[in-house]
Amino acid sequence: MNELKRLRDKLGLSNSELSELMGLSEQTIKNRMAADFNKKTISKLELEFLKLLAGEHEKYSIIEK
Repeated sequence: MNELKRLRDKLGLSNSELSELMGLSEQTIKNRMAADFNKKTISKLELEFLKLLAGEHEKYSIIEK
């Protein structure tokens, strides 16, 4: 499974919600989801951000105020 799709699903977001969160068009999100798994479809920064939100980041976590 595409890492972007896996993290989107874990966060419970639609493509529209994910595109708004990341500041990308919904078509860009769809294209990245459809891309070959072996191709780099997401930047390191985007991946780290989504991992942080999903509670999967290796070093950091989000705590409520």
